[in-house]
Amino acid sequence: MANFNPIPDETTNAALEPTAKALGDASGSLFTAGFHFIFDPLRKYNIRKEQELTDYANKIQNHITDIPEEYRDSSKVNIVLKAVDDSKFRLDDNEMQEAFARLIANALDKRTNKDFYPSYSDILSNMSYSEALTLKRIYSNPFSHVPISTKTSSNMDGSESYNLSPRTYLFDNKNDSSNQTNIAIDLLVHSGLVDVREDAWLTSPYFTKKYDAFEKLEKASPLASISPQRKIDFKKGVVSLTNFGTSFVKFIV
Repeated sequence: MANFNPIPDETTNAALEPTAKALGDASGSLFTAGFHFIFDPLRKYNIRKEQELTDYANKIQNHITDIPEEYRDSSKVNIVLKAVDDSKFRLDDNEMQEAFARLIANALDKRTNKDFYPSYSDILSNMSYSEALTLKRIYSNPFSHVPISTKTSSNMDGSESYNLSPRTYLFDNKNDSSNQTNIAIDLLVHSGLVDVREDAWLTSPYFTKKYDAFEKLEKASPLASISPQRKIDFKKGVVSLTNFGTSFVKFIV
């Protein structure tokens, strides 16, 4: 059992060698040994494919070697191995590989790792691809805020109303009211990474144009006609990252 290594050395060790060198002799050896300890059993039973592990090791290497040598913090290798372990069942998706590789590299970077928490890798391991993508979309939107609008129908005095359509997220590149995005955002709210406000909205000219354009588009829709006793209204709001979400997302993008 001591010699158990079902992944060919020439494959994994070649991919891991630049990372090991970047971390120094002791820490690099620990990282390589930990990587084998975590993944060799999964490779043996074909739970993880050889190419997945090689691709993953290369992604980690690329991000770690991008860190200037004076900022590499090899003292965090033990914490990083927890992140490697948390990633072991998520490597079938290229984007999740990339997110974990960035998380690992940032945890080894003195410029960023003071804000790193070991629980970040656990959060990422339980996150779907849709959640991760939606989180990145929110982060990439101007000021990491996304205006939202929900078309409603109300009676003339406004005392009673109901939604006519799902909540629509007015991302800069497109409007999105898909069920997939709504579920992803609900899950991100549950994780404490995102906040949804429907009792407040964005008032800067940049964002008011987004609200106004959406309302104009919806009112012109052939499906916009309703009973003469009712009127169409819009419930405005905003999606933003929490402080926790802002810290977390910087480690994976």
